[in-house]
Order: sequence, then C-alpha cells, then structure tokens
Amino acid sequence: NRNAALILLSASLIAFGVVPALAADRGDAAARNYVQVSAREFYFGLSKTKVKPGITTFELVNYGEDDHDLAVRRKGSSSVKHLADVKPGERGRLTTRLRSDTYVLWCTTSEHRERGMKASLKVRR
Repeated sequence: NRNAALILLSASLIAFGVVPALAADRGDAAARNYVQVSAREFYFGLSKTKVKPGITTFELVNYGEDDHDLAVRRKGSSSVKHLADVKPGERGRLTTRLRSDTYVLWCTTSEHRERGMKASLKVRR
C-alpha cells in the first residue's frame, strides 16, 4: 500500500534526523545549520565557525573526562540558550534560531570557561 510506504518512510526520516533537510527543500526560507561542538578539558572545537541566519542545531560531543554543558548567547544580549550536562562519551543537542551577529559559546561548569572552554560563531548571510 502506497500510504503505508509513505508513513514508514516518514517515520524513518524522522528517526534519522532527515526531516529538517526535507523542510529546507520545500522552500523553507530559514537556513538549517548544524554545528558540532567537540568538548575536551579545557577546549571547545567547532565544526564550523560561520553559518547563515536561521535554525541551528548544536551537537555537543563530550570527548572529555568531566561532564560538560553548552551555553549560547548573542553578543550584547542577556538571553542565553542552554544545553544541560552531557556525560563523558555522550552527545546532546540544542536547536535554536540565530540572527545575523556573533555568538559566544561556553561551558558553564565550574571554571571551565575561564580555562578555555569557549568559542565564537559568526552568523552572516
């Protein structure tokens, strides 16, 4: 049955996280970005340092020995988006809409930010 096949395909796409790409293909005006943030003591590495404005998914991958989290804030703003602690060897995701500007990312755990767990992301058209 064609409907059953479409339902199965849709469920598979959702399970594997392909739906945002399909939404963009339908003419969605907002960019869909993915940035992997590698966390180690005491370092954040970004898979990209520039993205387009729009919906952005950050995936924090903890390669370290401590729990790490992720805070994201547009420079000059007081609003912070936050991903809770991610255990060593695990991953966590935070999805938010970013406007054109520069964003700072950091780990809020203890003194991790002061010890180097921070990064900068430019959002430009």
